[in-house]
This record gives sequence, C-alpha cells and structure tokens, in this order.
Amino acid sequence: MNVKSWNSLKRKRFSEDEIEELDQQVAEDLAQMTLQEIRRALGLTQDQLAELMELSQPELSRIERGKNPLLSTLRRYVEALGGELEVTVVFGDKRVKVEGM
Repeated sequence: MNVKSWNSLKRKRFSEDEIEELDQQVAEDLAQMTLQEIRRALGLTQDQLAELMELSQPELSRIERGKNPLLSTLRRYVEALGGELEVTVVFGDKRVKVEGM
C-alpha cells in the first residue's frame, strides 16, 4: 500500500492560496467547539465526566445544552477535562487576558 501524508497530498492537489485557506478553516474549526464536542474529542462520555464533576448525568447534559453557563460552572467543566479556563477580552485587534477569574 502506498501511504502519503496529508501535507504531500495537499501540495499536489491545491494551490498555495487554497492550502492557506484550508489551514485557516481547520484552525477555526478547532478553535470553535461546543462543550459536548470537546468532551467527545477527549473520549469521555457524559457519565464519566459527570462523575469527575460530582454531578448527575442529567445535570451535565443541561450544562452542555445550556446557552449561558456561569463561569464557575464552565471552569469546573474544563478542569474536570484536565484543562484550564482562560478569559480573554477582544477589542478589535487587541486581546487582554482577564486575571483572577
């Protein structure tokens, strides 16, 4: 079997401009995930994460479906996944990381 890398395939099939556009789209897709998508990407079920957060599975489901979770709830969720929550405020092209949250 002849296995090729994605990088070699895309150089053969796409122009540099198309490659740049594809790479940008991939980066945007990775940067914009729902809580459920993040959990699934890490290979956890709702039951497993609920146990880590000391919640019931229905409570976790409500958090994932919610439109405006509290920052404290979001922090617990992210920390249970092994991550760290950072809050950044964007003013045009300026980004400010909010400390002490």
